[in-house]
Parts: sequence; structure tokens; C-alpha cells
Amino acid sequence: MIKRIFLLCLIIQTASVFSQTVQWASSLKRFSTEPGKKAFAAKQVLGKPSVLPAWGENPTAWASSNMDSPNEEFIHIAFDTPMQIKQVVIGESYNPGSIKEVIVFSETGKKYSVYKNDTIKPRWSTGGRMFHVMMPLTEYKVSEVKVILDTKKIGGSNQIDCIGISDGDIPVEAIINEIQYAEEVGEPENLGPQINSRYDDMLPIISPDGKTLYFGRKLHPENIGDEKRDDIWYSTLDVNNNWTTAQHYGAPLNNEHHNFVSWISADDKTILLANDYKNPGVGQRISISTKNNNEWGFPKRLPVDDMYSENEYSCYHANTEGTAILMAIEREITFGDMDIYVSMKRKNGSWTEPKNIGNVINTAAKEGSVFIAADNKTIYFSSEGFSGYGGFDMYLSRRLDDTWLNWSEPVNLGKKINSKADDFYYTIPASGDYAYFSSRE
Repeated sequence: MIKRIFLLCLIIQTASVFSQTVQWASSLKRFSTEPGKKAFAAKQVLGKPSVLPAWGENPTAWASSNMDSPNEEFIHIAFDTPMQIKQVVIGESYNPGSIKEVIVFSETGKKYSVYKNDTIKPRWSTGGRMFHVMMPLTEYKVSEVKVILDTKKIGGSNQIDCIGISDGDIPVEAIINEIQYAEEVGEPENLGPQINSRYDDMLPIISPDGKTLYFGRKLHPENIGDEKRDDIWYSTLDVNNNWTTAQHYGAPLNNEHHNFVSWISADDKTILLANDYKNPGVGQRISISTKNNNEWGFPKRLPVDDMYSENEYSCYHANTEGTAILMAIEREITFGDMDIYVSMKRKNGSWTEPKNIGNVINTAAKEGSVFIAADNKTIYFSSEGFSGYGGFDMYLSRRLDDTWLNWSEPVNLGKKINSKADDFYYTIPASGDYAYFSSRE
């Protein structure tokens, strides 16, 4: 639990390195190999860092198709505006050390070798780094850079996150784009044994009044079915404002399949749940349940056109009016793995086919655990595809129009919330005083 998050005061913080200009690769010229057209593709090297300063295998970086190629691997990129430079910076996000040569090209096409290493020693490498080639200010304007790798010398997949140039003396580093008030967020508090157990407790969703917390618990002996899959558990606040010991919800919300609550209406009378309760074997679906006499009714399948997902995991959340649903699923039209899609409610009660909300939010890595705030414009989601602290981090973005397809650049919620492990499933009551999330830290 997090106290006093300044939800109404979040301002995007832009990154700057004093007065020096930094450009990141904007287009591809040539490359040796790539394992595919999405994950680890050569185009993933374009733009600012999307992995670093964290490091590790990540599909938003470029990797050659052969981890230990007997031939030289290379990538050749260009920049929007030719400029005189004092440094080339290369983001090696996994198994660094294989850079053999760096060549820059002037705007007239003349090439200059600015770094060369013919004595790379065979070894296994770990971690990641921003590799800097520093030099006096060039007399010519640099428009392109070619990076040559000797991947057979460094074990594993040698991955390149980004390539940049700068006219400054200060080495360019990867900067996490955080909310401005990240340091003013309260320290996270474990909800304690009333909520957390020795089993897997995740997928929290708080009621609008902040008095009931639903969550998913896996492998507990009280769960229904032999495999003890995710079941819905809940806790309520007592008269002293403390959480009571969590209880298993039972039927009809729980059965032998994966069960979790994904959204609660503002009047606390309708919930969305994962899967089809009547035909649980048909794949990823969304169900809806309404409350009568303070009891939830049997969930009915929500009629969404062409609803399917190619991923075993999913997450759903609706806006306050219940007219738009954001879905973290994987479909044929994807930027890589799980992406976030939108479905809109029609006047007849049916829902449109899920539509990908675009590459401002979605990356070649996984996006998930999406939550729409009460203002119907701000979303919180988790991703492995942006610069962060490691694993899944949580980010904020704002909807820019009514299409649900245009979004502001995501900002990281900061290191008090995000850790080196996976952090996800952010949920906020209508008051905005507290937030709840899951963490593997």
C-alpha cells in the first residue's frame, strides 16, 4: 500500500543533459542479420534507450540472428540532423563487450573510424552499459554511424539498445523518464498477513469506496479444483480502518479455472471478471456479474466481437462509465507480445473488436495490468519495454483524444514504487488517497 500519492499533481519530466545536444538514431541504413521483424529486430535500436539503465535480455533491443556468429555483425543507422559531435554512445543492454569498430559518416558520405578494438578477449559477460566513444569536436557533421560487433568473442546474445551522438563533453547516460513528484510518494507498506500469504497473492482491485479489496490467490488449498488455479479472495476494512483476514469468495465467482476481478463499477453493482464461466474452455474471454441483494450473480460472457488472445495471461479494465475497456492481451496485430487494446460499447450492448492502441504505449516487449483512473484519461500500466529499474515497471500515460488511440509519452512511477523485480497491477480508489499494487520484490 502506498500513502499519499500526488495523483492530481503528476507532471511529465523531460530529460536534458545541461546544454549539450543529444540525438538518437532515427532510421536504419543497413544491418547484417536480425532474428525477426518484431522482437530483437534491427529497428529496435532506433530512438532513445528502451532497456537501460536496467539490463537483461529484452526484445526492445537489437540482436543478431546468430549469437556466436563467425562473421562480423553490424548495424548502420542515420540521424535526422547532421551535427558536429564529441561522442558516440552505444547502449549495450545485454552481454556487453563485443563492439569491434565504430565508424561515423559525414553528410558528404566520407567515413571515419573513431573506435577500433581488434583484441577482444573471448569471455562471458554480464550486465549492460552505455559505451562511450569520446573525441574532440569533429570538423565535419556526422549523419550516420555504423557499429561492428564480434559476437563470437562474447558469450550469449549481444544486444544493442540504442545508438546516439552528442556535441557535449558529459558522457550521455540512459535516463528514466519519471513523474516529477516521484520522491514525494510515500514508502510502500506491505499489507501484512491479513492479505499476503505464503501463496501467490496478486491482481488486487480496490472497490470505488476503498473498503473492499479483491485479489487473486494461487495454489491455496481452499481454492476450487485439483490444480488450485487463481481464485478470487477479498478483504474488508473494519471499524478501526484495518484490513480483515482475507476470505475465499466461493461460487459463483470462483470455479476450477482461473478467476479474478478486473473492474468494479462506480456504484459497486457491476464487476468484470476474466474468462467465460459458462464455456471456460473456449479461451480468453470477459464476463460480467451484477449485484443483487448484496450478492454477486452468476457471471455472463461479455459480447465482444472477435474476442481472442494468443497469450495465456490477460488483464482488463473499464472506464468509469463502463463504455470502454482496455485489454492487455496478445492478438495477430501486435507490436511484439502482450499489447494493450481498446474495445468500445455499442448502443445495443455489444462491444467492438479490440483495437491496438498504438506504439506510444505498446512495445516489442510485454505490456499489461492496465488501470483507467477515475478521470477517464489517465492510465497506469506495466511494461518491460521502457527504460526502468528492472522487470515490469509501472507507468502513467494520458489519453489525448476520444479515439483512445493517441496517448502521451509514458512516464515511470519512480523507484519508490518500481523495484528491480516485477511491479504491476496498480489500482486506486475513487478518492485517490492510496494505491495498491503487486510486487515480486
